[in-house]
Amino acid sequence: MKTFLSTALIMLIILSANAEEKFLHWKDITANPVITGVSSNGKYAVGYNGLTESSFIWDIDNDTKTWLTSFEPGSTDYSKSGVFTDISDNKTITGQYRDTRYTITVDGTSTPIKVAAVWDENGNVTNLGIGDDLTVEDIKVTSHGTVANAISADGTVVVGEYNGQGKFGACCWRKQADGSWKYEPLPLPEYPADDDGNIIPIEDASAVDVSADGSVIVGWFQMQHTSYPCYWKDGQIFRMQYDMGDWTSLMNEKQNLATSVSPNGRFMGFYFNGKRIPGIYDIENKIYVKMEVPDDGAKTTENIIADNNGDLFYTLMYGSVFTGNYSRPMWYSAKSGSSVDLNYFLSIYAPNVKPSADSLNFAFEAKQQLSTTAVSADGTLVAGTLIHSGMPRAMESWIFRIDENQTDIPDVPESPTGELIGDRTVKLKWKKTCRHFKRFHHYVIQRLQQRTFNSYR
Repeated sequence: MKTFLSTALIMLIILSANAEEKFLHWKDITANPVITGVSSNGKYAVGYNGLTESSFIWDIDNDTKTWLTSFEPGSTDYSKSGVFTDISDNKTITGQYRDTRYTITVDGTSTPIKVAAVWDENGNVTNLGIGDDLTVEDIKVTSHGTVANAISADGTVVVGEYNGQGKFGACCWRKQADGSWKYEPLPLPEYPADDDGNIIPIEDASAVDVSADGSVIVGWFQMQHTSYPCYWKDGQIFRMQYDMGDWTSLMNEKQNLATSVSPNGRFMGFYFNGKRIPGIYDIENKIYVKMEVPDDGAKTTENIIADNNGDLFYTLMYGSVFTGNYSRPMWYSAKSGSSVDLNYFLSIYAPNVKPSADSLNFAFEAKQQLSTTAVSADGTLVAGTLIHSGMPRAMESWIFRIDENQTDIPDVPESPTGELIGDRTVKLKWKKTCRHFKRFHHYVIQRLQQRTFNSYR
């Protein structure tokens, strides 16, 4: 049974392991940091300035930040360009770079395109180029070229995609013994035929994430305007197996996608129905679990990230450009089969870890646009970004590390009854049949903005 708990403050007496807990916050109106990746070992993070193409590496243990690229709008010093997307355990960074070897003319101006690249920890860049399936003549707009989405934890495999005029595909680059990188297109399904025997072409594809050792790559492909989550293993492509009743078909481009793979290569994050149904797929057993999205105005889901435990981090999105966007970072526990928001997640696993800045508030009622953007392999280090609405836009980033704790998410008590015991505070009683009853010493919910206890089954 999967359960969604409301954003109540629940105080529990739990056992926790002795490990370092920390909360890091980066607020700088000139930096506008956006975290895009965290190493599997949880030691390093990378990201970029949300308003420019300048990128950084963040040493989490020492809380030191180093800008390795510094490309500002209007600049022509392309050697300083680079937008980081991911980082390995040995501090090899991947992303996109404006490569002057590949230039196109746009509105009479010669402009370099963006290509996949890797950097070392000192900012030295290696261009991965446009591969063997593209030529410069195939590239008509600056958004075309090659994209590096992720790198394996061992730093040997980069995955992404290539795009040109009428050419596209998922691809990877593998590091060779001499330190060079070899381009490799990833196989796509054979073109099927319709009832009349006409060939149905593949229309688009991308590789979005890779396991720690590079053996499992996840992504998606599209045909007849319908997208399909998939993964590559042992040189073959496999389409995710799913119940047709859960899946959007026909004329819905990029509606069903794989988004991440756990570093151990077993679990794949995905969404169906245009980001409305997030879930986690067990590649080994070919089964999946859909998250239950509450009927409280959530419109889409972003940043669906699987860890080695089969847990899932994802962010529910609310609001609009007219009323203001806000969000609710969530966590699904495979052990408990339950989803809770990040505010409650912290109260269970790290009650002593508190946001240190007034601008950060993980409570849903604060209506902030907070998103989880990267997670370590074991799920004990979580990173994310806060986006402030308004003009100009501003970004902040945060990282917290928690104890490696085996505490379960408690079941929702059966038949709870409430008693007002103080200002905006209710004491609950429930039936003794609850699975974790003996571990509950008390269960208190603080009402916020007239919200009462809710459960969704």
